[in-house]
Amino acid sequence: MNIIELIHRQILHIAEKILQKDFPMMDSAGLAFTVEFPKKAEHGDLSTNIVMVLAPHLGPARDEFACKLVSDLEGIPFITRANIVGAGFINMFIENDFWFVLLDKINSLGLKYGNNLMGQNESVNVEFCSANPTGPMHIGHARSAIYGDALGNLLKKCGYEVTKEYYSNDAGNQIDILVRSLFIRYKQQLGGEIEIPEGCYPGDYLIPVAKKLAEEYGKELLHMQGEEREQILRHIALAEMMKLIKNDLAELGVYHDVFRSEQTDIRDSNKIPEAIKLLKAKKLAYKGIPERPKSGENEDWEPQKQLLLRSTKFGDDLDRTILRADGTNTYFSADIAYHLDKLERGFKHLIILLGADHSGYVKRLRAIVSTLSDDKVKLIVLINQLVNVLKGGRHVKMSKRAGTFVTLREILEELGKDALRFAMLMQKSETVLDLDIEKVLEHSKDNPVFYVQYAHTRAVSVIRRAAQLGIIDQDEVSICEKTIVDPNKRNLHLEMEIKVISYLYTPKEPIDYSSLTNPEELQLIKLIASLPKVLINSATHYEPHRITYYLCTIAAQLHHLWTKGMSDQKLRFINEEDRASSRARVGMVYSVASVIGNCFELLGITPLLEM
Repeated sequence: MNIIELIHRQILHIAEKILQKDFPMMDSAGLAFTVEFPKKAEHGDLSTNIVMVLAPHLGPARDEFACKLVSDLEGIPFITRANIVGAGFINMFIENDFWFVLLDKINSLGLKYGNNLMGQNESVNVEFCSANPTGPMHIGHARSAIYGDALGNLLKKCGYEVTKEYYSNDAGNQIDILVRSLFIRYKQQLGGEIEIPEGCYPGDYLIPVAKKLAEEYGKELLHMQGEEREQILRHIALAEMMKLIKNDLAELGVYHDVFRSEQTDIRDSNKIPEAIKLLKAKKLAYKGIPERPKSGENEDWEPQKQLLLRSTKFGDDLDRTILRADGTNTYFSADIAYHLDKLERGFKHLIILLGADHSGYVKRLRAIVSTLSDDKVKLIVLINQLVNVLKGGRHVKMSKRAGTFVTLREILEELGKDALRFAMLMQKSETVLDLDIEKVLEHSKDNPVFYVQYAHTRAVSVIRRAAQLGIIDQDEVSICEKTIVDPNKRNLHLEMEIKVISYLYTPKEPIDYSSLTNPEELQLIKLIASLPKVLINSATHYEPHRITYYLCTIAAQLHHLWTKGMSDQKLRFINEEDRASSRARVGMVYSVASVIGNCFELLGITPLLEM
């Protein structure tokens, strides 16, 4: 039930009728105006800028159109009055009964509340957290994983067919280094006192893998031919690293639908020659001499003809090398082939989350997709900025196990999945995030994670108390935790058990909400009613952090009303002397719990039933 959409349709219908009758020269096709919840109560319950949008076209007739629109709006049964202010805003005041009917409908929808068809079932590929399979996930990977997972959930709720994808860069120099590092650890297991040389991966995470190798092969690998040994080491190293990554993701509550391999799905499948052939056919690949590198490491650079992509045609800074002078592929050629692979799978929208160190790739990636799709598919690139891990305002030292970074698992052991996910989603992905562990664990109103979870448990306690007192029947309302096996959430190709909260509200008799006349109670109901707008705005801008802001606002209003009830018995959620108003407030409180649970499901967080 989306009140914004409902009012928007009503206004558009009225405006079109007025324009057709009194302003026939005006074309209302594509008329883009907004309907919003005003920030100040004196500005009404809803506001629209339609007069401002039409003003340049109406000229002197603007006021005449506005008066007719206001008059017709006041003819809608649930709009008590409307007025025009300023440069062309119309403020509308809604009768209370409308909000009460809406509350009933919201309660009946439960977790389905806010579902919409914005995406029209179009397919979207969300690629995120594509960490190189060379070690455990670190805190930076966690931010990409959490943001991408929440964004995928949000887009799915908004009517898109979503595929969450992980791309494994399991080819190239970093894998060669991984293999060398594992072989050194293997020789250490056999008693060799070998130092980890500079340039290899120093973390302890390869020791268990090396121990398995030593147990299975003994000294056999030492005597093998180099290529045979390398194949075994490569296969085991990649399998164990991906197992490590997938287990870390599962602990974080992140499950990808698809894992693609650069080596298997792109290079071994001849996708690179296929992509180059297509670019040549489009006359977008040519032999030329690239610009001299601007970095300091260019002493050995020589002007040689290479195969280049005309990426400047699509806004890139320079044309990029696809094939080197000796005919070998660049990393960029694999990127081209991978995005061709996505397009061939039929996705209408492509979204990719990149780390801050890859921000220079944005223009060339957009050039790839624009080139290969003939501008029919748009690529959205989101940058995940750095995460600074703090304790009491001081930076946390690097992990000994990982060697050079703080691992995701270490943070999870301190914070837990839910607190970490909420904290990571409190800011835009492109802003640097300071993650202070002590603040995230703090039990105070200054900690948003605690504050919202406390609002949910407070709402649950009100509902339970109302059932104990007989204000509602035990079987009328239920908020309970259950464990389910979700086939859509897999780790290592196994179905995973997950905890979910179910919401069920089935009043035996209609609830009379007419006692909810306090402005702050009505404000809470309007906040509940604004969820669909929040979801659409979040999905439109690819910003799931808007949901955490919304949750903080609705939690603050619930806590505020609770506090007022402590000093004014008439405003208490449960007043045994006034069972009718208590029943109405329990219905309102249930909506808060349901909306928090609804948003938490999108954010990948399990609501608490008690604290």
